[in-house]
Parts: sequence; C-alpha cells; structure tokens
Amino acid sequence: MKAVKTEKGNHFTTFTFTFAIFFLAMLTAVVIFASNSGRFYQKCSFRTLSNSAGAAGTAIHTRLTGQYAVLESYAVSLSSKKNLDTDSIRRDMAAIAEKANFESLCIALPDGSAFSELEERFSAADCSYFQDALNGSNGIENIFAEEEEPGCIILSVPVYKDEAVTAVLFAKLSDSAFSDLLTASSYDGKNELFVTDGEGRILIGSNNGSYTADTDFLSVMSCARILSGITAGELTADLANGVSGTLIYESENLKQYAAFEPLGIEDWTVFNVVSGELVEAEATTCSWNIYGLAIVSVVFTVVLVAVLASRERKYSRQLQHEADSLRQSEQRYRVVEEFSEGVVFEGDLFTDVLRFNTNYQQVFGHLPFLKTVSDFGVIQPLIFVDDAQDFAQFGQKMMSGDPARGSIDYRVCGTPDKLVWHRLEYRTITNTSGRPAKIIGRVQNIDAEKTRLLQLQIMAESDSLTGLCNNASFKEKVDHYLQNDGLNGEHFLMAIDLDNFKCVNDTFGHAEGDRILQLFGAKIKPLFRASDIVGRIGGDEFAIFVKDFSHTQGIAAKAEDICELVSVLGGSHNRDFTLTCSIGISIYRRDGSNFLELFKKADTALYQAKRVGKGRYSIYDPALNIIGGEQRTHETD
Repeated sequence: MKAVKTEKGNHFTTFTFTFAIFFLAMLTAVVIFASNSGRFYQKCSFRTLSNSAGAAGTAIHTRLTGQYAVLESYAVSLSSKKNLDTDSIRRDMAAIAEKANFESLCIALPDGSAFSELEERFSAADCSYFQDALNGSNGIENIFAEEEEPGCIILSVPVYKDEAVTAVLFAKLSDSAFSDLLTASSYDGKNELFVTDGEGRILIGSNNGSYTADTDFLSVMSCARILSGITAGELTADLANGVSGTLIYESENLKQYAAFEPLGIEDWTVFNVVSGELVEAEATTCSWNIYGLAIVSVVFTVVLVAVLASRERKYSRQLQHEADSLRQSEQRYRVVEEFSEGVVFEGDLFTDVLRFNTNYQQVFGHLPFLKTVSDFGVIQPLIFVDDAQDFAQFGQKMMSGDPARGSIDYRVCGTPDKLVWHRLEYRTITNTSGRPAKIIGRVQNIDAEKTRLLQLQIMAESDSLTGLCNNASFKEKVDHYLQNDGLNGEHFLMAIDLDNFKCVNDTFGHAEGDRILQLFGAKIKPLFRASDIVGRIGGDEFAIFVKDFSHTQGIAAKAEDICELVSVLGGSHNRDFTLTCSIGISIYRRDGSNFLELFKKADTALYQAKRVGKGRYSIYDPALNIIGGEQRTHETD
C-alpha cells in the first residue's frame, strides 16, 4: 500500500513540476511579447502593406505584359505589309483595339506621322514612346489629364521589316484600365494604393481619391513630419533608384504607415498607405487577445494534461483517430478555401468514394462521368481521345499522392461536334502516418479562356492574307519538329515562287494580285496532308514542309501538281492570263538538318529552275547536278 502511495506521489510530483515549468514558460512568453508587441506588430503591418503593394504591382505588370504581347503579335503581322495606311489595316486595328480593351490603336511612320484606327492623323515625332520604339525598344509613357482631356497610358512596340524598324505601333490605355488592380484588400479596404514615377509624381491615383493622379507625392512628404523609417531625401533617392522601403509620417495631423515597392516598369513605384490609428488599434486588440489566449491556454492545458494522465492508455487509439480526423478536417478546410470557385470534389482513397458538390450539372450541363476515385486512372470515353491517355496518367499520379498537388487541362465531348476545355486541380491530404488519405479538388470550365488564347495564337502565327503560316511561325514549327518528333524521319522542303508575279500587280492591280495569292493558298493546302506545314514566307513566295515522305518520285509528282494548279489561276473578271511557278526542293539530312540550311538549298534549286526556263521544279543536288521537271514533263537539267 505504501508503494502504491509512493508511485502516486511521484506521479503527482512529476505532473506538478511539469505544469509549473509550462506555466512559467507561458508567463515569460506573455511578458516578452507584451514588451515587444508594438515593434512586432509594426513589422507585421509593414509586411502586410509591402505584400499588398507587391501583389498590386505584379497584377499591373502582368496586365501590361499581356497588352504588349497583343501589340507585338500584331506588329509581326504588319511587317509583311507593303502599305500600312489602308482601310483594311484600320479595320484590323479597330478589331484588335476592341478585343484588347485599348482606347485606340495607332501606327506611326519613321518621320513621326501617325494615324489611328479612326483615321485621326497627328504627329508623334516628339513623343518619348515613339522615340523608344523607333530605337528598337518597347516604350511606355503616362500622359496626364489636361483640361477636358483625360489622362492615359501609351504603350508602343517597333514594327520590323528586314531587321529594320519601319513603323511604330502604339496603343492608348485609360488610367481606369488599372484602377481595378489597385483595389484595397487589407485593413478592411481602408488602405490606399497608388503608383508614382521616379520623381514622386502620382501616375495612377488611389480609388478613394485621397492621392490623385498628377499629385507631387514628394512635395507632400516634404511638408510632412517623418516619424520613422527613411527621411524625405532618402525617399527621393529610393524612388529614383527603384528601391523598396517603409516609413511612418504625419501629414495634416494624421499619422500614416506606408510601404513602397518598385513596379519593374520604367521607374514606377507602387505605394500602399494606411492610417496609423488602424494599425495601432489592431496592435492593442492583438495584445489583449494574447493575454486572454494565454489565460485560456493555461486553463485548457491543466484540464487536458489531467485527462491525458488519467486516461492515456484507455483512449490512446481514440485520441489518435480524433487527431487524425481533426488534421484532415483542417486540411480540407484550407483546401476548400483555395477552391472556393467552380465544382469541388472530394475522394476517399481508402473507400474509393468520390463526391462532387451539387452544382456540377448546373456548371457542365451533365451528371459526373467519374463515379469513383479509381475512375481517374483509367481511359474515359467522354474525354477527347488526344487527352484521354494524359488524363489517365495524371489520375494515377494523383491517387499515388506524388505529387501532392497538381492540375491538368483537358477536353470533354459535350454537344455533338463540340469539345469543351476543363481544368482539374487537386490537393492530397495525408493521415498521421504520412500516407495519402483523401483528394480534394476543383473542376472548372475554361473553354472561353482557351478559345481566346488559341485565337490570339492563330493571329500571331498566321499570314493575314492567306491564312497560312507566316514566315516566323513556319520556321519555328519546322525547327521544332526537326528537333523533336521528326529528328529521325525523312522529309522534304519545297520553296515556291510565282514567276513574274510583279507583272500581275502592275497590269491588273494589287487587288487582283491579292486574290490570286489567296486562291493559291486555298488551293495548295488540300494537296498535302494535315500534318504537313504550309506557309507564305513573303510576297509571292511560299514554302511547304512535307513530313515523313521518303519517295522522291512522289514529291516530284506533288511539284507537278502545283505547277498545273498555278496555270489555271489567271482568269478573273474577263482577264485571262497564264501564271507559272518555279519550285526548289531540298531533302532533310542530306541537304541540311534545320530550316535555314534546308531553305538555302531549296532556294538554290528554285533559282536553278528559273534559270532553265521557269514553270518547273528542281531538286537540289549536292554535286550541282540538278534534277528538274516542267508541268507534266519530267526531265534532267
């Protein structure tokens, strides 16, 4: 009996000693926190302001990058135009301005004469954005409001032709185009975001109007009292050098906390300002909450330790299960917060049960075709055949928990002849042993986003007159294929030139010439497979890359078909004339291993065909023995 009492006494002594250490540690932590809470919360406030300013700057930078991409894509298509001041180009400019949310889109020639899509004409010679683009760099300039003219931001890119800048393409964006990116998100939306240049002049004002555009912020700071951080002189230097920082100042008897981050565009800087009353009120509230939390923690710890000490063995498994469930619930809560939009699903990897939330049919128009978790890892008939295998492999990795998070874009067969783009994102939740236990994710309809991106890509890669690949995209696609899937294949490159085509333009006009080029582009493409690459590389010059085609006689027959096709293109509107074309052909690996090498050899063969009479084809011979042929008649040159 005495031994039992001794054991209980030792247990009680150990418990008392442990609790006393915990209590002293808690008390010490509270005292230390109370003495440092002001500085700690000040740092937290500056971190919050800096993160918010950085996020706003990233959003502005991303939007400007996207707008530059649209301008650069259109500038590539303009490089092939002989005359930029046409109604057709102005119609294209109007369409692009509407799609890209530009207020207007303009083209300036090297002498500075400029016109808009509405045919407004003016001079841009003295504008810095024009000079930057004329010198080969993308330009940007903020134009402040004057009288009845609202402020705007102008972006410019150079238009190249034969490696020289032949024009400048620029777009006007209103200040309001970026106002939604400066929406206050911290301190219940009471903070203010605005953008300045390197001289402290506000370029984009805050939404609530306290810091308006064209205000000299450095002048405001010179009249303010700096309480902490950097001086007014140091602020001037930091803005000029693109350095981030923080400061506390008092202006008009109001204390303000501010953080600023460089935008990465020109010398622009994003400022985030909040009232000192809000910061200090939150610090005081946080301190009182910590005191209350410390007291509650002590009480809770006493109860918890007592329960664990008396029931440790009896409820160990139950407590482990409850801890595991709590951990998974917390993880599910965090993940569901991330997937707050779209259709959310949850899968149990142990029971194979898969559940979608109730709005699946409302979003996608049909019931879920995935019934269990294991369905993710098998080929699904409703997923487009080109994506089904990738989706199944993705699902197998998702169920294995490696990686623990990921996403995939794929197409689903919707209405007849309609494929709808979906995006699936997931996070894996593990149990206490580290094994994957659940999958939580989101499925979204991204068809509109994908369609918009594909349209922009097609615009960037296509020749505006014929719809075939333009020069840049043709070269890129050929080189990409030769470096990857076509590395070990047998291929041909055909260079085609319409003979004496200048005479057509001079005799019948450019409209007739354009009609023939369009008709030739439409007729030539059906002669080849969908996998072959057909492009217009400039003027009346075309090129065709024939993939995985090993028969020289077959490619010769294709060349004869093209020559015959060209011969019947001349009749239009009672204007009958006969066209011919010359074709040069090079062979992959024998004549070159990339586009440039193959095109040089094909071009050499083409001009050999022209020298011996035009209206025929020639196959490049490394020994300069050129094999050639005319329409319907094959002969050796």
